[in-house]
Amino acid sequence: MKRVLEGSHAVAEAVRLAKVQVISAYPITPQTHIVEILSEYCTKGLMNARFLRVESEHSCMAALIGAQTAGVRTFTATSGQGLALMHELLHWASGARLPIVMAEVNRALAPGWNIWVDQTDSLAQRDTGWIQMYCEDGQEVLDSTLQAFYLAETVNLPVMIVLDAFYLSHTYEPVASQMVALSKARIYFKVGTGLLPFEDRFASALEEMNGNISVVDSSAGVEYIAVDGDHAPAVGYHTDPHVWLSVRNAERMKRRAGRRKRAPAA
Repeated sequence: MKRVLEGSHAVAEAVRLAKVQVISAYPITPQTHIVEILSEYCTKGLMNARFLRVESEHSCMAALIGAQTAGVRTFTATSGQGLALMHELLHWASGARLPIVMAEVNRALAPGWNIWVDQTDSLAQRDTGWIQMYCEDGQEVLDSTLQAFYLAETVNLPVMIVLDAFYLSHTYEPVASQMVALSKARIYFKVGTGLLPFEDRFASALEEMNGNISVVDSSAGVEYIAVDGDHAPAVGYHTDPHVWLSVRNAERMKRRAGRRKRAPAA
């Protein structure tokens, strides 16, 4: 079955497929989506696993060390300051050669209070004895997480799956076959010229591959949403690309798409 998954949900799906038996985690942005969906899997009976709620990331790793020593398959996820709080016990886990698997969603450590992507958190743990696997896209996130359990249990060492915050953790990506299908489409509705630079490049590539495709700017005539001064430098743009968050804008985009779909073919 082919699905479009958010990066965080790709991690959770791989953990479910790996039949993990004990999960322990403490919520921290931007990894929280991973443990949220895993807790749902456990509650709904989609996983035969125990979800251990703890008071900190340090306690989380301590709980998994105990569970893994008993011989069950274990998993956790964390980010930034949470990983730093685990530091003492990362050495314990690797020194005891325990095949714990952890997803680490990169988050800047310092200076200042920062939730944006930065690899200083994972790079600071390079000498703790954990194998680190860095992922580039959503498919690689799912594949690498599954491979991590096999690798960890083969060499008896803990493995850290590392993915970029937001760019991967909060982004939905289609698989290759869906991209091929998209290249054969007659109409492509894009968010809007200049709002997402990567989409402008992507739309141009679609037009080059498919001379019959019509690219429609769905944001034409909508009101742009300004990003405040504190966040603009971090995200790299001063206009929020999520123009549909405005109900008025969403209605305008819907009407524009409807008119374009009803228009007779040229």
